[in-house]
Amino acid sequence: MTKHSNEVCQDFLRGICKRTNCKYQHKIRKFVVCKYWLRGLCMKGEEQCEYLHEYNLSKMPKCAYYKLYGVCNLTNCIYSHDKVKSGRCNWYDRGFCRKGLKCNKKHVKQVVCQLYLTGFCPRGPSCPNGHPKMDLIGKHREFSFFNKNLYDKMMAIIEEGGDDFILNQLTETDKVDTPYWEKAVVTNHIFFDYTEGRNTP
Repeated sequence: MTKHSNEVCQDFLRGICKRTNCKYQHKIRKFVVCKYWLRGLCMKGEEQCEYLHEYNLSKMPKCAYYKLYGVCNLTNCIYSHDKVKSGRCNWYDRGFCRKGLKCNKKHVKQVVCQLYLTGFCPRGPSCPNGHPKMDLIGKHREFSFFNKNLYDKMMAIIEEGGDDFILNQLTETDKVDTPYWEKAVVTNHIFFDYTEGRNTP
């Protein structure tokens, strides 16, 4: 007997349908490729498995890394990297997103510049790392930690080896007595400024 409906039988899905002439479908159409079959680990076989056992790029499961972070660093990732989320999450970029993993925006992690955290980054806006913008109480920041000799030394050796090299070359006399973060009152939020894909101090 032919089936009258395109709907799948709910009783069949629960394994309790005993109707011999059920008007609903008992054959499940498979829409997603079996992730275990891709690795050769599916124990159910093609007939029993509820997922496809064929390599079809349009039906591949979504990459978990791309889905969560908007970026996948795996070189030969076999999962789908379709556009899953719509843009970056402004709340996450400011420091905290209360939606967490349920957020429909991208949560892109960014490395904070270690030189900027110590008080000064000579690269300024062209630095590839994040420069967190501290939300300070009061309009004026006290930057008395700036040391002309330290600045000249950093600029001279910046080309030789990057941030780690600079930090290792500093001597005890170059270190600041009181860093700026101890002089200012800082709230618990760190903000990033993004201008055309670049962050600015």
